Amino acid sequence: VSLYPYIISSEYYYKQRIEKMGRYYEEAKELAAMFNQCHAIVTKPIVPVSNMFHVYFQLGKNQLEPILMDIYNTTGIGFISYLKEASEDHCQSEVHIGERYGKTPREAIQEAFRVLNEKLLEAVQP
Repeated sequence: VSLYPYIISSEYYYKQRIEKMGRYYEEAKELAAMFNQCHAIVTKPIVPVSNMFHVYFQLGKNQLEPILMDIYNTTGIGFISYLKEASEDHCQSEVHIGERYGKTPREAIQEAFRVLNEKLLEAVQP
């Protein structure tokens, strides 16, 4: 088994993006702050140290998935690529920033987070 093909492609994409890493990092801090303003969500670390961070939801995967899908279908904004169940009432994901985030209008992202927070508040209401 050889890693040679992966080394070539990783070097190629690294060279394409090395100049953008600072922007990716600043955007990750911005996005993590929006997640952390929502009810029942926390990122780790709170302030990212790279363009990647983890998102922890205080809702179960089965409860959160329909919320996220509804927001995606309504706004066109997808927050995460997957959800990992941590327990019956907690799940988590990983977020990494690249080109797509910077090309998405900030107003659309902010509106999607507003809707997310509303739906999270409704979901945890007794």
